[in-house]
Amino acid sequence: MLAVRSLRFSHGSRVILDDATQVFDDADRTALVGDNGAGKSTLLSMLAGRFKAEGGTIERGRGQTLAFLAQEPTLDPKLSARDAVALSGREPWEVDEALSRLHIAEPDKEVGALSGGQRRRVDLARVLLEQSDILLLDEPTNHLDKSAIAYVAERVRRWGGPVIVVSHDRAFLDDTCTRVVELSRGKLHAYAPPADNATTLTHSFIEQKVVRDDVMVKTQHKKERLWLRELAWLRAGTPARTTKQTARIDRAGELQAFVETEADAIRHKQKTVALEGQQVRRLGKTIIECKGLALDRGGKRLFNNLDLVVTRGQRWGVVGENGAGKTSFLLAIQHACGRNLPESEQVEPAEGALIVGENTHIAVFDQHRAQLDPDATLEATLAADNDHVFFGEQRIHVSSWLERFLFDGSDRKRRVKTLSGGEQNRLVLARLFLGDANVLLLDEPTNDLDVTTLGVLEEALMEHQGCAFIISHDRRFLDRVATGILAFERLDPDKPSVVMPIIGDWTHYERTQNARLAALAKGQLPQSSSSSNAGTASAGKGAAAPAAPRRKRSNKEEREFASIENSIQLQEARREILAAKVLNPDEMKDSFRAKAISDELNGLDSSIEALYVRWQILSDLAPM
Repeated sequence: MLAVRSLRFSHGSRVILDDATQVFDDADRTALVGDNGAGKSTLLSMLAGRFKAEGGTIERGRGQTLAFLAQEPTLDPKLSARDAVALSGREPWEVDEALSRLHIAEPDKEVGALSGGQRRRVDLARVLLEQSDILLLDEPTNHLDKSAIAYVAERVRRWGGPVIVVSHDRAFLDDTCTRVVELSRGKLHAYAPPADNATTLTHSFIEQKVVRDDVMVKTQHKKERLWLRELAWLRAGTPARTTKQTARIDRAGELQAFVETEADAIRHKQKTVALEGQQVRRLGKTIIECKGLALDRGGKRLFNNLDLVVTRGQRWGVVGENGAGKTSFLLAIQHACGRNLPESEQVEPAEGALIVGENTHIAVFDQHRAQLDPDATLEATLAADNDHVFFGEQRIHVSSWLERFLFDGSDRKRRVKTLSGGEQNRLVLARLFLGDANVLLLDEPTNDLDVTTLGVLEEALMEHQGCAFIISHDRRFLDRVATGILAFERLDPDKPSVVMPIIGDWTHYERTQNARLAALAKGQLPQSSSSSNAGTASAGKGAAAPAAPRRKRSNKEEREFASIENSIQLQEARREILAAKVLNPDEMKDSFRAKAISDELNGLDSSIEALYVRWQILSDLAPM
């Protein structure tokens, strides 16, 4: 058992925790959520004993121990990665399994010589293997690929005591956690788990939060009306100061303070980002084109024979295992565009060509935030010596631009080092969308972002009139913004990846992945779904031996193949209608109706997946 009671903590004039109280039982796996800068990481550090509270108490069960994954690892730099993980006290085979499952590439290398992402994985492996009672995880899925996230989820689900997870990976929280606790304005608010299996944990939280916020607004309106009546009474002149009248004057003062405080909170919650379509630099006929592109890095071939033609408006989600070549591909684009990079990051084609158009102008999201000066103000970071920024042809005051990215206008004088990790990422995004870049390169932009800021990024990307390449492990984010998936798929870790451009979102890619991997295992390269868009994208040529002559489709199979795409479209359209109903509280009020919608939705998911598999099989056959 873990409990916090009346916890208080401030950072300068900012109140982080204000009488925060919550109990975390042994069976609880809690998703700790809240806006960037709300104090989630601070709370975990206090629970781990790294910060001292200004008031209140933190209680643990007698003799209970605690394992804590912080955002910044504190490992002995002279230890090897293997020895650092072995500090957990586990058997050597368990250490080796964790190193392998988390893709720690050089287990015998000193921790101090590893990259920041690799060091964090070493720390994560150590924490997950610790034989502690309480587990605290701060953004455990950052920089992890699909298989590594699955390993972390497996360990979290098997943990025997209280688990508290801060993460912005909604799918991971749905997969591992049993309840949500929100940190908002210094208080901890617990939300009930989903009432049925048809609703995910995060969707249930969002629905309940909407209701809670609506109650807050209605309460505010009632208090405002009462305050106006009391104000009219005060202005009319009060009678003699009897005890009763004095108490009424005191209540009027308390009402005024409540109204002003709540009004400010509601204004903060209702902030939205309005990024009108930016007039970016005009794109030429050629934007980015890969012809038989192969990349090497560190003496290793990453992938072969990528053919890709990028057209206006495309947003490519770049996915695959870590080390498959995703970041190297973005570095190759940067190098081809003439961007000044350190020698270790200069990647050139080993074979083929990477062609960049004359009018192509890139902007790069820096996931490590190295471009930020910690001692600079937000105003200086965005506008140097000016107090205005330029968005397209618009001239906008720095305060207004900051508000578009959910900062307060007065934050312009804050130092970068006072921002949380999520707020710093938000600042990087605020700077990214300035200027006239028509191609955006984003490597893990969703790390440390709360749900509200994710909405900001999604909105900004969809309003952007150029193109984008986005490396991300956030599946729902890719479903929202990606128009195509550039999949770096690898069956053997010792062989180069096969890069498959696939038109569609993450869900479409995932549904058809098994059929593609099966074809790759047979030495074939299946036709990608992008082939229906001639000249837009084609699959890599691969290094496999020529496949045997394909069997021709029969008359019946030809008719089936001609109609199957229409069947998929009809069922996906029906699925979108049902998905919208699931998110509508009025549609889900009646339990029988809610169950019928849920059952039909599950049935459609299975049917659509089966249709995609059948389509893939038929498309691999030769036409009549």
